[in-house]
Parts: sequence; structure tokens; C-alpha cells
Amino acid sequence: MQTKEMVKYAKWDTLKGYKYRGLKKAVVERLAFKRRCLNIIHDACAMAETEEEAEKARLQVFRELGEKSLYFFVVFCLGLDWTDNDYGYRLCMDVQYNKWNKLWCIAREHYKSLIITCASTLWELIKDPNRTYCIISYKCDAAEGFLGIIKKWCEEKDLLKELWPDVFWEDPQKCRMVDSSGRKISWTWTSTAIELKRTRMSKEKSVEISGIDGGLRTGGHFSHLIFDDAETPATVVTPESIEKAFNAVTMSTNIGQTNNLNSCMIGTFYAKEDLYVKLIKSGYIEESVIQPCYEWDTMEPLLFTEEELENKLKKMGTEHFVTQMLCDPSLSHRSAFSPELFRTWEVESVKGLNIYIFVDPAGNKQQKKDNYTSIIVVGFDYLGNMMILDLVRDKLNADSKFSTLVSLYRQYRPLNVFYEKESMQTDIEILQIKQEQFNVRFPITPFNMNKYGNKEQRILMLQS
Repeated sequence: MQTKEMVKYAKWDTLKGYKYRGLKKAVVERLAFKRRCLNIIHDACAMAETEEEAEKARLQVFRELGEKSLYFFVVFCLGLDWTDNDYGYRLCMDVQYNKWNKLWCIAREHYKSLIITCASTLWELIKDPNRTYCIISYKCDAAEGFLGIIKKWCEEKDLLKELWPDVFWEDPQKCRMVDSSGRKISWTWTSTAIELKRTRMSKEKSVEISGIDGGLRTGGHFSHLIFDDAETPATVVTPESIEKAFNAVTMSTNIGQTNNLNSCMIGTFYAKEDLYVKLIKSGYIEESVIQPCYEWDTMEPLLFTEEELENKLKKMGTEHFVTQMLCDPSLSHRSAFSPELFRTWEVESVKGLNIYIFVDPAGNKQQKKDNYTSIIVVGFDYLGNMMILDLVRDKLNADSKFSTLVSLYRQYRPLNVFYEKESMQTDIEILQIKQEQFNVRFPITPFNMNKYGNKEQRILMLQS
């Protein structure tokens, strides 16, 4: 399998010398732990004399187990049964005991935001409603999405209200009530901040959101900061953009309390020297939990099947797969085409091939940067195999471009000539004039590749 071969080359060289580990393995197996919980529930209900007492006992045990175990809270109290697998159990156990003051870099679609950012935050609040959390993303929209999940659970999960009436509002959207003594109580319940029942009031709400790039919360003193999706593909384009994101993250800690501040960071790598790598190397992150989609020691998939991972590789491309699924930033700079992917062949005849010419022209021969025109002649056989027949990369002016194209057209008789649209506007006019002047005509079709990303991204798409 191609994905498994790629794991063998994952070295995590970029982080060599820095402290990191994979997810810890649970001491007690999931099924054994689950049986133990169900037996406790069964025994408590069996001792009751009436159905009403049995239900009361069941709720009491649910509350106790829910407060003791993040896994039990996620699966049984929140009802997220799709996380009820060995990997989900293992992640819950590790997060329960080791959540804070770490970077959690875990393969994409492996529950990291669901369990770490959302579920464990709510789980900690039921044990201590006086805590204050701020979820920080690069854009406020992303942080609002995480808060939206927590908010929805508080609104729709009736079991939570039954188990913890001292924490959750019966109807949180009302935002106002009168208690038994006639005292008016109001609370915040918006898309940017929510407030649960608590005994110690503060200007910081139970959970609020903030954005690194715009929407930064100021003047706060939160007890817990959660950075989730603190970087995006747009923030790893240049060293300057990474530096900007780094400075913004370090400044964001100012909204945390001075003493006993807890923070954690959740995300996936994007590049060799991205924000997370910079935070690790700067010492801002003391310890990292780095967990690829494969088991560290056995190289067995943690959550997806081999076939599913193969499909993800095809869709994501090599660059994104190695960084976001294998969680290896060191591979991103080695993700150029492997020589093994190419086979050489002797061009004895081009008969039976569908031939096309593609042109990526330079804007001006005198430019010092990006001033090479590239022309490639490609042939496709009836099986869809692609063969490079000819290649020109040179500094060409308008006359040279035309003469080179005419020469290649006469030699290969392509079905069409495709010309990069962004650079062709002035070229096409000159080429049309020269076609009339020299009585040599061939079709030229403009194409625009920008919709597929920049050149680097388009090359990476071909690697899978």
C-alpha cells in the first residue's frame, strides 16, 4: 500500500531534539472499562426497590461516572457513539490526564477538536463551573464553530440538564429567569460567549471566543486558553506570514490570567517550518503530542482502513497527506517527485498518440525573476498513459516563442496548443499577427490554472 510505504519515510527530522510523544496507551482496555461501568450501573439499579428509585440511582451513577471519566461523558452522556472505539477511548484517556500546556498535533479527522476543544472543555466545566475558557482560532469564524458545538449540546442534550441541573440552564436561550426567592437571574448566551450556572461571577464568561487575525479578545483574564486551528494554509505561505501568526499567538496569552494559567494548542502541521514547529522550537510549547493516522510502533491505522487512507492520499495529494495525516512536517520539503515515479522511453514513433502542447510564457524576457518560458509536448496513449515528447525552457521573446511553437507544431502536429491565460494577452495578439504574416496557422486555446492554486500546489496535486 502506498500510504504504508510513506510511513517508513516519516522521520520527524524537523523536531529532532525536541520533546514529543504519541498518544499514550490506556492501562485498562476499552471493553473492560466499559463492562466495569455497565456493571456499576446495573448493580446500583438492582438495589432499588421501585422503578423510580432505580431511575434515580441510574442518574446518580451516570453523574458520578460522567465526572470521573471523559470517555464515559463523551459516549454515554453526550451520546457521541461514533467515538466509541479503541482510538476514541485512548484519546479521551490521554486528554483527561494530560490535556494542558501541550501541543496536540493529531491527524486530521481524528476527533481532536471534537474531544479536546469541545467535549473535554464542557466536561471540565461540569466539575468546576467557575472556570473560564477562551477558544482562539486564526479567524473568529472557526472559533465560533467550536463554541457552536458546545452551545448546541447545552441546548439539546436533555440528559446533561438532568444530570447537572446545578450547571446547565433548563432553557439557556431565554437568558433570564426568576428564582424561587423572586430574584432575577440573567446570563449570556450568544454565538461568541456562553455562561453556565456558577457560584463565582466574573466579567469573563464560561466560554468565549477570539480570533488571532481580527476579533482578538482584549482585557480578559481567562483561566484556560485553547488554541485550535491557529494557522491556516494562508498563514504558511511566506516566512513573514508565519512570523506574523507566531507573534499574534504569543500576544494572545495576555488575555489569560497571570497566575496558574492553563493553555493548550490543537492542530495539524502544514509545512516544514510552520507556526507549530516555530512554537515548539521557540520553547513556547514545552511538550507535544504528535499522533499520525498510523500507530507508532506497529504502523497499523488508528481509525481509518488502509483503503480509506489510500483514497485520502489521492484526494489530498502527497504534501498535505504527509503533513496533516502523517503529522510529519519534515517530509514537506522532501515531497518533490520521486525518481521512481518516472520511466524513460525512446521515442521511435508518436503514431497513435493524442498530442498536445502546453505553454507557460514569461511576461518579459528582460525580467530578472520568473522570466523563463516553458513549453511541453505531451502525448497520451489509449490507456491514458502520459508521455513527455519534448520540452523547452528558455528565455524567449515574442519572436522566439512564435518560431519555437511553429517548429514544435510542424514536428508533432498536436491536436491543440494550450496557452496560460494569465500571461497570454499580449502574446496572443502578436502570435496572431505572425500567423497571418507567415501564413502559418494553428489553434491556440487559453487556459487558466489559478483556480487550482499556485504552481507549487498544482505540482503537489500530481504527486498522488
